[in-house]
Amino acid sequence: MATTPSLPSRARVVVIGGGVIGTSVAYHLAHLGVTDVVLLERHQLTSGTTWHAAGLIVAGGFHSETYLEMFKHSRHLYRDVLEAETEQATGYSEVGYLQVAATKERAEAQRRDARFQALFGLDSHEVGPSEIAGLWPPARHDDLERGFFYPDQGRANPADVTMAFAKGARRLGVRIVEGVAVTGVRTASGRTVSGGTAGAHVTGVVTDQGEIEAEHVVNCAGLWGRAVGRLAGVDLPLQAAEHYYVITEPIAGVERTLPILEDPDRHGYFREETGGLMVGLFEPVAKVWSPATPGGFRSPPTDVPFATLEPDWDRIVPFAQRAMERIPVAADAGIRTFFCGPESFVPDLNPLIGEAPNLRNFWVACGLNSLGILLGGGVGQLLAQWIVDGEPPTDVVEIDPARLSPHQNSSRYLEHRIVESLGVLFGDAAWPNYSFTTARGGRRSPVHDRLAAAGAHFVDVVGWEYPEWFAPLDDSRPNADLTWGRAAWWSRHEAEHRAVREAVGLIDLTFMGKFWVEGADAARFLGGWAAADIERLAVGACRYTVALDDRGRIRADITITRHAADRFMVVCGPETITRTEAWLRRHLAPELRVVVTDVTSAFTILNLQGPRSRDLLARITDADLTAAAFPYQSMRTIDVHYARVHAQRMTYSGELGFELFVPAEFGVSVFDAIVAAGDGLGLRLIGLATLESLRMEKANRDYTHDVDNFDTPIEVGLMFTVDLDAHDFRGRDAIVAAATTPPVRRLVQVALEDPAPLLYGGEPVLRDGRAVGYVRTGAYGHTLGRSVGLAMLEPGIAVTKAWIESGTWACDVNDTRVAATLSLRPRYDPTGERPRS
Repeated sequence: MATTPSLPSRARVVVIGGGVIGTSVAYHLAHLGVTDVVLLERHQLTSGTTWHAAGLIVAGGFHSETYLEMFKHSRHLYRDVLEAETEQATGYSEVGYLQVAATKERAEAQRRDARFQALFGLDSHEVGPSEIAGLWPPARHDDLERGFFYPDQGRANPADVTMAFAKGARRLGVRIVEGVAVTGVRTASGRTVSGGTAGAHVTGVVTDQGEIEAEHVVNCAGLWGRAVGRLAGVDLPLQAAEHYYVITEPIAGVERTLPILEDPDRHGYFREETGGLMVGLFEPVAKVWSPATPGGFRSPPTDVPFATLEPDWDRIVPFAQRAMERIPVAADAGIRTFFCGPESFVPDLNPLIGEAPNLRNFWVACGLNSLGILLGGGVGQLLAQWIVDGEPPTDVVEIDPARLSPHQNSSRYLEHRIVESLGVLFGDAAWPNYSFTTARGGRRSPVHDRLAAAGAHFVDVVGWEYPEWFAPLDDSRPNADLTWGRAAWWSRHEAEHRAVREAVGLIDLTFMGKFWVEGADAARFLGGWAAADIERLAVGACRYTVALDDRGRIRADITITRHAADRFMVVCGPETITRTEAWLRRHLAPELRVVVTDVTSAFTILNLQGPRSRDLLARITDADLTAAAFPYQSMRTIDVHYARVHAQRMTYSGELGFELFVPAEFGVSVFDAIVAAGDGLGLRLIGLATLESLRMEKANRDYTHDVDNFDTPIEVGLMFTVDLDAHDFRGRDAIVAAATTPPVRRLVQVALEDPAPLLYGGEPVLRDGRAVGYVRTGAYGHTLGRSVGLAMLEPGIAVTKAWIESGTWACDVNDTRVAATLSLRPRYDPTGERPRS
């Protein structure tokens, strides 16, 4: 098809969307030497959501390295680079940032964030009510507990930032074309797809002015990112919601030098705007903006580039009044603007950044959850580097689109969830035990009703309903209050923990991902993909292992069980199902005789753990369960009650245990049989909180929680999953090279000496008073009688056993130094005898 003169017929990269994210990606690609880039904008640069953004450049609530890296790079560009390079001002003003807390619990959340962020060079000062009054004289302060002031943060002008990126990109050779709509995405098959296949890759885009062939296509379409994803057959769960701010008439005492003020307890932020106040709202009950289109797919209309929406006065005024009570003088000020515009949000409030799991070279950078300007520079740098290198430059497990499940892209699911997301971003997400309450109940285990009847308190796990703890369904049932301390259900959790250590516990793990990998070449395929020697794995053997990239970094952790010479089951965590399937399919060469089938929904996993698990299982099976007949890390197909199940002797708790893979239709009957057989053996149902506590004592790793895609097996203590000398596998050369010297990064177990404080993750770890790392994940170990966690140390020198033992250690818990001990081996059952019994 011929193209119009305004468009090239080919480009190495096509970027879709001319907001801050699209222009940043193009700018960073050009700085990496990729200048054959065409950026297409349907309307004008800055349209969509960029034009009405508030431009806050603040790091409130960030408690991950990835977010802080993106924030810091953005601030650096806006403050120090773009204007000098392009002669286009960004409007950056370092007025400071002040968070305030009305409760002790909120203050602890902010304090923990401040201590974590200090590890990465972000300066802050804890302040009391009188100091808050000095920093923000117009604000009411008598009801505040504490505040946290960050002097090196501020604000920028969104339109100016975008234009600076665009100008810098153009100077380096990027072509930016406005007024061009993308109407389709081409793949290797040469047709526009409505549903993708994992083996497909992008070959270009279709526009209303012709086609452009391309090696890479980058979806930076913002509000329309989900619709553009649909053109490519890619699920991108994001949904637009109404987003409000108020701008008052000028108010005496409101100066441009006032810091950004954020009050999450009132779901609002405040900054100066032309002598008056901008009051931004993140109300706890939002309203989606989702006009229907033909066919039922809901997406923002494409003919409103600078959309302003009619405010829902009845709904929003009470929220606005509550927020403005923080600034009493605002009550007498006139309202200059009451703005309502669309912003897009993602179900778990993390952006969608990375390569689509089912379409090679189709890249995504959208769903920024109202943080597009704040993170824009960092997003562009991260994604551009990923495109150029073919591997992510940092940990991306929390932002990779592959973390989500396809069902979360349902229009109804998104509309139900997003009403909560706006307020959670500004409020309840601060608590370690928060779980979304909307869009719930859709994906349930076959034994869900049994668990509910037993008193389960359910939480959301990638759209699954899963018990966190159990308690009677009566008047004595504890509540699920959000807290940093010991929750009301603590004693129930402790009883579950002790049941596993002393008797037997039953946990439903149906949400684990399960794949059959079958065919004549299945062993060879898995042997080249996994770091363990799968080709020599005996039939009936189980192996926990990892898959690596070319740099030796972990891209998946899985358990592989050989059911037959040509049949394997691969099991992964619930957050990595989409990612693991994509990783499998992408390594499946066309000539291999292998079939990969997702059978997650075909099996209920009932996991018996504890020293009496063998006694219980023996009551409902005729199989020989002795250690000699059924050794650790093996699988047997046995009859359990009326069902034939695949039973595996594996453990995540550190105890003798059996994982029962039960055909889904037998799930309820086998569950009932287990419960009945547990009479007199001390059986208890256990929840995810207890599983976390158990595995922390045993120092068992969990990919996406305490291990990420930037770690190597050497660094995180997983070399036992790698058969370095037995076979070749992806990443082997990198591991061989790294193994010649002691690692300078190391994941270790940390245990507090004081039994009172609690670890959740993010707490700085200090050696001889100097911070050298932080806790990635923590929990209370009821057997050890103290909090335990897994901490990554990065002191800049080799982390050896001798170096660890020669130091004096502590953790900073809520700004209190608590003595700690560190170990490369688990404190509980360090020799691993209990699972093998």
